[in-house]
Amino acid sequence: QYGADPSGRTDATAAIQSAIDALQKAGTGTLLIPAGTFVHGPIVLSSVHDATVRFAEGARLHARRSKSGWPRESSASLGATVQGDRPNYVPWCTFKNCQNLTLEGPGVLEGGGDYWWAAVPNAEEDNPRPYMTSFSGITGLTIHGLSLLNSPHIHMKIGSSSQVEVSSCIFNTTYDADNTDAVGLSNVQGAHVHHILVHNSDDCVHATGVGTRDILVEDSTFMGGHGLSICGGSEHCTVENVLFRNHIMT
Repeated sequence: QYGADPSGRTDATAAIQSAIDALQKAGTGTLLIPAGTFVHGPIVLSSVHDATVRFAEGARLHARRSKSGWPRESSASLGATVQGDRPNYVPWCTFKNCQNLTLEGPGVLEGGGDYWWAAVPNAEEDNPRPYMTSFSGITGLTIHGLSLLNSPHIHMKIGSSSQVEVSSCIFNTTYDADNTDAVGLSNVQGAHVHHILVHNSDDCVHATGVGTRDILVEDSTFMGGHGLSICGGSEHCTVENVLFRNHIMT
């Protein structure tokens, strides 16, 4: 309907953002990602309620493999990173300021991490590479049945949100990539992460921030990574009531 090329041969950023804009204008509803391979750059969904992003069987989103033209955070928003002064590249897929938002698979998100790891080295240990998905300001967030592969940075960054559920998702990236946490929870009140499979070399689940509480992580499989990390790398952090149970860890 919006002209996105399902072959993956041409950039579909404008078409996908147009579909998102239509959902935002309606305020509520369902956005269907059809079968096919869609290559795109950064996209943003915001200010909807009782909305669903549904991936059809065979739907694949691939991050554009070029940093040219990829926006970076302004100094007024995130500005300098904690350890360095290179502005961060904006996240690939941003979701913010929503109420009752659902993302449901099956569907595959391919972050093109191998391109970013080579194109943006992390010698300064400030890592400005883009988050694969970023969620903020969301009350009632459900993510189910997605596969997130080869993220340049954190696969799923969830901040300043409440009533969060992440289930039956796969997070898979190479063992030798840094800062590829699967699920990062910051300033989150109430989260249930369960039945996920993580293959990485960093945190599988990371709970940090101020006021993060009531986190249950259970019944999952973690390979290669650190398992659960609490407040890792944070100077100011208050996290309470976290339960981590019934996992297979190798």
